[in-house]
Amino acid sequence: MKKYLTMLTFVLAVPVTAQQLPEVFSDGDDIVLDIPYFEFESEGDTSAFGVVLRSPANANPISFTIDGPSLQELTVVDPNVPAGCEENPDATLELEDAYLYIENNDTDEDTGVHGFFDGDGYSVLCVFDPNGNLILEERPQNNLGDLGISGVFFESVEPENDEYSIDDLKSDFPEGQYKVRGLDPEGEAFTAEATFTHDIPEAPEITSPAGLVEDEEEEEPPEVDPSNVVISWEAVTETIDGDPIVVTSYEVIVTNDEIDDDPNGFSRPIYDVHLPPDRTSLTVPEEFFTAETLYEVEVLVLELSGNQTIGLGFFQTP
Repeated sequence: MKKYLTMLTFVLAVPVTAQQLPEVFSDGDDIVLDIPYFEFESEGDTSAFGVVLRSPANANPISFTIDGPSLQELTVVDPNVPAGCEENPDATLELEDAYLYIENNDTDEDTGVHGFFDGDGYSVLCVFDPNGNLILEERPQNNLGDLGISGVFFESVEPENDEYSIDDLKSDFPEGQYKVRGLDPEGEAFTAEATFTHDIPEAPEITSPAGLVEDEEEEEPPEVDPSNVVISWEAVTETIDGDPIVVTSYEVIVTNDEIDDDPNGFSRPIYDVHLPPDRTSLTVPEEFFTAETLYEVEVLVLELSGNQTIGLGFFQTP
């Protein structure tokens, strides 16, 4: 193979780099060298081509010539961009959902990045930051690759803020449009954009039930009558930097903290409700609760770009 590439270099009289594996095969009386993509530089400019070369099988020495109609100029591929995630101006498909946002846990004092990308299916999906750096590549393999994946949700690791500060996160993940590119299971290119901001909401202050504790192992959680569990909180109007925000929703999550999920599924009792942005309380039905059980309450505030901040506490039922 190296010999054939050396011959190609001689034919073009320029330095050549093959980016995709060439294929050599016999075609009747000819030896055929099919190079789907190669680059060469001339006077500081890089160009890309695909070409098929032929040589009579009985030639001595082997002497390739270009199969004229096969020579095609191609878009130069960035070697840092995975195959299938190149920019494609002809892409007509668009991913249905592309979300990238910050989750800040004010109580636990940790912060991370979450992402959700969903559509009709993909065989490869890549996400690039506003500077063009690849930050995510999803490529299902073998049978799963043949079937395709319709969506993916991820949560980054969330170190404590004294180890990885919010300023560190802002520096690592700049604001702007994050480009999403890839191929569906049929090989058609798709694109999308995810808006990412640093507008992190202030934490919602939970006012009811009264006396919630933040650490159930260090403090005794208050007892709350299961027939009268009302979760209330103060409205949030600003970011952690004091700027005004547009709140799009509040989310209330009440979790039975004494039951683990079963080994093969998600069976833990959880009461999870999204509310309109003008609501600041929610009554949890008595049927959800079990006697003498510890519960965690989380109230999340979500702002326009998707960023969310959590406030939480614990109580128990008598």
